[in-house]
Amino acid sequence: KEMLSLVEAIKICWQKSFDFGGRARRSEFWWFYLFTELVLFAAGHVANFVEILFASISFKNFFFEGVPYALTLLAFALVILPPLFAVLVRRLHDLDFSGWWCIPFLFVILITDDDFAAFEVALLIPPFVLLLVLAFKGTKGANRFGDDPLAANFR
Repeated sequence: KEMLSLVEAIKICWQKSFDFGGRARRSEFWWFYLFTELVLFAAGHVANFVEILFASISFKNFFFEGVPYALTLLAFALVILPPLFAVLVRRLHDLDFSGWWCIPFLFVILITDDDFAAFEVALLIPPFVLLLVLAFKGTKGANRFGDDPLAANFR
């Protein structure tokens, strides 16, 4: 079976949350990437609700403004990012790249000074290049990271 369903991909990624070995097919990565984006979008709304809730019950003395929002997003990120990074590394393995290639793309720092607008745009290019590369078909057959995930007997 060449393409996984959304549910299958989510299930596999959660089961392999801390498994950075082996290979991941395109559908596994892209379905889980979509799921991650949707979860983080929902997390933003939950974080807004938490922020409003804390503001409405007068906890301003105990929290700095924005702290409940940041803590809520951090909690969601800590849950969703390990399986996302694991499937990212396995997807790079499917393309016969080392998983270490994702490191430079994960630490994009944006500079907010207007004088550095071109630099900010330049910093956004590597993550888009990575996403483009991840869309390519993986190496056919076994490679140095394991068997082809599209092989009939592989699971």
